[in-house]
Amino acid sequence: MMKVLAEIAARLEAVSGQVDLTKASIAEHSTSEKTAMEEIGQKLAVLSSSVEHHEMAIDDLLDEWEDRRSMEENLAQHVAKEKELCEERTRLLKLIMTYDIQIGIMKNAVQTSAEEDWAEQIAMMEKKLSGELAAARISRIGSSGDEVNYELHEVISIEDTSLSSLHGKIARVLENGYMHEGQVLKKARVSAYRYQLDPQTDGRNE
Repeated sequence: MMKVLAEIAARLEAVSGQVDLTKASIAEHSTSEKTAMEEIGQKLAVLSSSVEHHEMAIDDLLDEWEDRRSMEENLAQHVAKEKELCEERTRLLKLIMTYDIQIGIMKNAVQTSAEEDWAEQIAMMEKKLSGELAAARISRIGSSGDEVNYELHEVISIEDTSLSSLHGKIARVLENGYMHEGQVLKKARVSAYRYQLDPQTDGRNE
């Protein structure tokens, strides 16, 4: 009987030792898991911070893209408006020039006519149109007595003269030319003097 009790006690002691080892193993494992969880938590915190940083960077890029797209749209609208205004301005310039040309033709016609009333009316129209030209920053090109400049004038007829001082100068402006802000819109069509020596004067009128 005593022997049996001794064996039972030995077994209980062995079991108790195994229990202690199991408890120690569980404690060690628990500590290891805790350390691993802490490391995972730290890594998650770093990843979370990185994700937040990237999200902020993406938001900034989206805002910048939106601002740029808005600027491009505004620029496109501005360019379209400028183009429309330029086309409208070109049409108005052509209209003013056409009107002025017609007045010039009528003026040349009435110079050989006895209709004084017509001449007065045309002179009034020309004066009024001169104001419109000035408002549009358009200047007429060519006046009688000016030197012929082929960048500004188109010589379409020649008038002989015995005065050498008139050679190469404009005799008459047949059709006005126009300049706008330094740019030639249309050359003036003119008649120019050409010096021809008159044998009877032998050059004394020079």
